[in-house]
Amino acid sequence: LSIIETYPELINFDPDVFRYFQTQTHICGYDLNLTYPQHAPLPALRDESLPPVQARRHHDENLLSIKTLENARRHRLGKISSHVQGRQAENATGPSTLPPILGGGCSLSGQLITYTLHFAFPWSAFITYDIPNALNPEVPSDPTVFMNDNRTRAALHAPISKDWAQNSAYTFGAGFLRSAGPGASALEDPSKPMSFFSELASNASTHGVGIVLYSGNNDALAAHRGTEVIIQNTMFGGIQGFTRKPSTPFTDDTGNFAGIVHQERNITYALFAGAGHLVPMSVPEAAFAFVREFVLGSNATGYVDPATGAVVGGENPELLAGDVLPGGTVIYYGSGEKGTTSLSTVVPSPTLATWEAFIQTATAT
Repeated sequence: LSIIETYPELINFDPDVFRYFQTQTHICGYDLNLTYPQHAPLPALRDESLPPVQARRHHDENLLSIKTLENARRHRLGKISSHVQGRQAENATGPSTLPPILGGGCSLSGQLITYTLHFAFPWSAFITYDIPNALNPEVPSDPTVFMNDNRTRAALHAPISKDWAQNSAYTFGAGFLRSAGPGASALEDPSKPMSFFSELASNASTHGVGIVLYSGNNDALAAHRGTEVIIQNTMFGGIQGFTRKPSTPFTDDTGNFAGIVHQERNITYALFAGAGHLVPMSVPEAAFAFVREFVLGSNATGYVDPATGAVVGGENPELLAGDVLPGGTVIYYGSGEKGTTSLSTVVPSPTLATWEAFIQTATAT
């Protein structure tokens, strides 16, 4: 739901669709109430995972349906623009009818992607790493050639004898499939969901070892709300979660707003504005400044004084009002062999004003 609130373009600013996801969020127990500090462990979330064979079949069917949908949409992009304008007019004057693809259940991310591909212009593909990137195909972003250049290796003091790889499967020997019963692989991570972090964080806090967590505001794969939930469900320094809600701005070297930073009891959290899942690729200047100042350096911005509760750099509760940092109003799209950005959409001011008035009422508590 926080992803939709950040980018309501994903549901074409449709109030009825928002209410649907809001209702399902509540039914599925995803509307967790975060307090600062958190006074009790948060309830475990519903496990919506499927057995491996069923999950694979579901995955293949979903890929097929999305591919079919993309092919169909390539032939009707002109019609979609008119359709979107009609939906915006309809949303401003009265309720709409929910499409049958929103059929209930708790796999809300998949439902959102399906809805977006059906009804939200200009998406003909959905890149979970970066919401406003609607390019199809996506711009190639594999840095292997650069990272394995000996000049890069020398600058990073990396060994020449080893090649850089973008990913490594089964970190520390852990598998990703859940056990299917007796005799199944013992490689899966045995940690309980929602509570796996406390032992590590408590031990690190006790020994003065810092932990840095960060999220990109445009990330639909690992949304910042999930990071904040994990922090508030973690015991460290004898207290559960942060004692103050993150709301301190930080900037890059040119003074531009880079996001929100918060530091308590050796845990640092940053939410990067305008960044997707791959923060350094999205906002390299902000990422560089953050690493220098908060990872390698000792910048105290966002630090909470344990004695007084004062926050270095101050607090601006409006930045993350409603637990949402508003996203941008421009969506980029285009086509071509290498995914060239050639077009963009901008949310009309009347649409944005109507939505803001609606969301204030819809999320009021």
